[in-house]
Order: sequence, then C-alpha cells, then structure tokens
Amino acid sequence: MQDPQKRNSKNIVRIAAVSPNDVKDERDILPGVVEELNRGIADTLGLSIELFRWETNAYPGFHEDGPQGLIDRLLKIEDRDLVIGIFWKRFGTPTTNSKSGTEHELRNAWTAWEKNMRPQVMVYFNQEPYNPTSTEEIDQWREVLEFKKHYPEQGLWWSYTGKSEFEKLVRNQITTWLSQEFGEAKETQDTEISETFEAPQFEKRIDRPSLLSSLQSEIETNSVVAIEGLPGSGKSYFVSSYVSALKTSGKISDGIWYDAQEGELLDDFLPKYAPRFG
Repeated sequence: MQDPQKRNSKNIVRIAAVSPNDVKDERDILPGVVEELNRGIADTLGLSIELFRWETNAYPGFHEDGPQGLIDRLLKIEDRDLVIGIFWKRFGTPTTNSKSGTEHELRNAWTAWEKNMRPQVMVYFNQEPYNPTSTEEIDQWREVLEFKKHYPEQGLWWSYTGKSEFEKLVRNQITTWLSQEFGEAKETQDTEISETFEAPQFEKRIDRPSLLSSLQSEIETNSVVAIEGLPGSGKSYFVSSYVSALKTSGKISDGIWYDAQEGELLDDFLPKYAPRFG
C-alpha cells in the first residue's frame, strides 16, 4: 500500500462506492456509516475516511471516452484503498468496453489489486425477492447473475436482504477491514495509550471482600457487568481495586480506564476501542 497522505495529522482512507441506480438506498446509507466510523474506530486508529461516489464527486462535462471516462477520472478507482460494489436487479448501462459502468469500475479495481494488492474490493448482492415485468428487466437481472457466476476466483462476494441488513453488514465489515489493515500500525502506540487509561488513585481505601466476591461471581457468568450506586459511594474505587487485584495476581495483563462523556452510550465506546479487545 502506498504511503497515505495526511490531513489534520490523520491518515486518509479513501473508499469508492460503485453500483447501478437501483440500489440508491444502499448508496445513501454509506455516508452515514462513514461518518459513524470516523467518530469511532477510524478516530482510534488515527484515520479519516473519505467516501467517493459519482453523484457527489462528478460534474457535467465532456471526455473523449464519453461519460464513463469523466467518471473514471474523478473516481480514480486505482488510487482508492477500498471499493464497494452493490448489485440487485440491474446491471447498468453499457460503456464502450464493458456491459455496464459498474462492471467497468470493478474490473479496474481488480486490475489494480492484481498489480498492487490495492484497492481491496467488497461486492454485495441484494437477495430481496424480485419479479421482472419486462424483457429488459429480465436481461438486466440475467447480467447480474452471470456477473456473480463468473466472479474472480480470488474474491469473495457477500449477499444481503434489504437495506437494513446491508447497513449492518457494511459497517461491521469495514470495521473489521480497518482493524486488520491499519490496526498493526497502532501497536507501537499501545504503551502510550495504556498509560492514558490508568485507573485513578484514591486516598480513602475501604476493603469490601463480600462485594468483591459478588463481583467476581457476576463476571464469571456474564460478559458485561454494570456497577451502579449513589455519587460518592465508592464505585470507582471498588472497580479499580478489583482490576488491580487481577493484575497483581497475573490473571489479566492490562486494563482500560475510560471516562465517558455525559450522555455517551456503550455503543459509542465499543466501536472506538474494539481494536484493543481483539
């Protein structure tokens, strides 16, 4: 992968979305997903994601290769880090050298990947029920099925049913890709990060063996345990002393102390620090 350019001290990750026009809902979901990832895992990894789509990055004009040539110059598929392709019942409009603009863009991505191992390519097929009402619609759908049948053997496509499932899939899979592709670059910074999250020290220490025993029992039988109580009742010390005891005994190697902002939810925390949990 080429050295990423920087903006505001963050590495830029460039994602391009390509598809026929019958999956507009899925395309319109992507900006919100990217914005969420930029606030979460991307920010944690020191990244900033930019999304490129022809409807937001293209403009009217002329090109010697026609409209597709103009879109190619603007999308710059070969310079992207990730290309997302989406299909349902339409394959798209033919270009001078492909059966559709989307096929042309994906083949450009595959050619670039074979040369440079970049961009990564994620292709999704909507499996929602569909009844063609004309021969033109049948032909379009047939092209989609043929494209799926002859998908490159080096690749793995993914199916989904409806835009809600697509949103969950693409969010989770981009998160996984970011963690695997860029997470290693952050390993050298783990020591600095862990120092930032050291639990605070408390002057007043009160032993609560019965409560600690109860907490141990809850943790052994539950994935997530929440501690609540009145302000000043010692919740912070209670938890920090328990974690300190585990570290001293060698049962855990590290812990994270995170001060949440008012109104912040667990769902806000987990995407941001998921890479630290493996």
